[in-house]
Amino acid sequence: MNWQLRTFLLLAVLAGNAWAADVPAGRIFYAPFDGSLDAAEARGDKRAEADGKTTFAPGRKGQGLVVGDMDGSAGAYYQTAGNIVLERGTVAMWVQPVNWQGDDGLYHNFFSANPGEKGLLMLYKYHSTSWGLTFIVDPDDGPRAKMYCYRSISGWKPGEWHHIACAWTRDEGMALYIDGEPASQIAGTGLTDKPLKPRMRFGTDWQRKGARTVLDEVMIFDRMLAPHEVASLAGKPSQPPPAEEPRDVPGVMLAHAILGHKVLARVYLDCLGDPSADSARLSLTPSGQTKSVAEKTVKLSESLTALELDLKPLPKGVYAAQAAVMSQGTVRAIESLRVSKETDDTWETAARIGKEDKVLPPFAALKLTGNQVECSGPRYEFGDSGLPARLQSRGSEMLAGPIQVLATAGEGAVQFSPEKLKVAEQSDTQAKLSGRLDAAS
Repeated sequence: MNWQLRTFLLLAVLAGNAWAADVPAGRIFYAPFDGSLDAAEARGDKRAEADGKTTFAPGRKGQGLVVGDMDGSAGAYYQTAGNIVLERGTVAMWVQPVNWQGDDGLYHNFFSANPGEKGLLMLYKYHSTSWGLTFIVDPDDGPRAKMYCYRSISGWKPGEWHHIACAWTRDEGMALYIDGEPASQIAGTGLTDKPLKPRMRFGTDWQRKGARTVLDEVMIFDRMLAPHEVASLAGKPSQPPPAEEPRDVPGVMLAHAILGHKVLARVYLDCLGDPSADSARLSLTPSGQTKSVAEKTVKLSESLTALELDLKPLPKGVYAAQAAVMSQGTVRAIESLRVSKETDDTWETAARIGKEDKVLPPFAALKLTGNQVECSGPRYEFGDSGLPARLQSRGSEMLAGPIQVLATAGEGAVQFSPEKLKVAEQSDTQAKLSGRLDAAS
């Protein structure tokens, strides 16, 4: 082998490695569409099922798959088992509008899977130009359960290549990316436990308007990628933020159980991608201070590890909760949450909340003098019978006279004799008085 040939092969290997180096950890499905519908890499079944008249065209890298309206629907089906995880994941691809633009007022479907009977996990262009590229999670649990991320793509033109990605986790949220940049995100996605239907789909004609799109370099990951990882897929090499700067780390969830007096953290083993994490530290630091007052460090399990810290022994106040993810003893990422301990009540004692009344400013405490009660302005005067005799508000009489009980027996009026008014209970917020009327025999 001559040196010229060796140099060529070496450069080819280096180029291939450089491309592979841009792929984050966790890829479980990869379809390059280089003359074949079948996936080049898949944790599940690689085989594709053609939908309609599929054809190939020059792609972003090699060849790409033409989908849309090719004298009828054109796209590709793949098995969902092993190739996509509903709990969390990322779908990423390159798309090229062939004969449509971003403000055309039509639908264009790029990817769809179906949880439950009528649910949707779909990345598509909505017909509204204000919505544009849309990522929808519909857990098949009623219209109010639907979640959307979207961003206008009215500037897209035919022949342009754009990188798009959608990412999600069951408990953390969902995100949409366009050309390697975060476009929209929502926290707290409510995903279903219902299983995915057997097939997922790339491309469809939908509105049958002759619109066509080239898809290329389709990838699915079993983890929610971080923004810098999506940027690398879009050809924009990016480094993660400095480890000491708190950020939203996909695969790390911090929560405060207020009446449980717990700070909770859930950490996925693969939350960092590469290098992989091996331990996590959860800490609580009083606001304005630098030294933690509670801390726990654990080794991460094979999948998901839960940590918690107890707020009960700590004084009331504001704390910074931090989940630090580490690899080989070095902190690689930090997620932070502000928590506030404002009560000592717990789930067990919370039933008392609201029962112990307190007078809040600008109101004044209730005042009882003899048979008169004053309550932030109004004044009530009670007779010995316990019935109101006078009611004054802002200096005006609200009653024409004392409230009386009138009764007749036979042809005559019943005469009542009151007992002395008694105070049964008195506090800043209430007074209980009792009176009695006895009818003469």
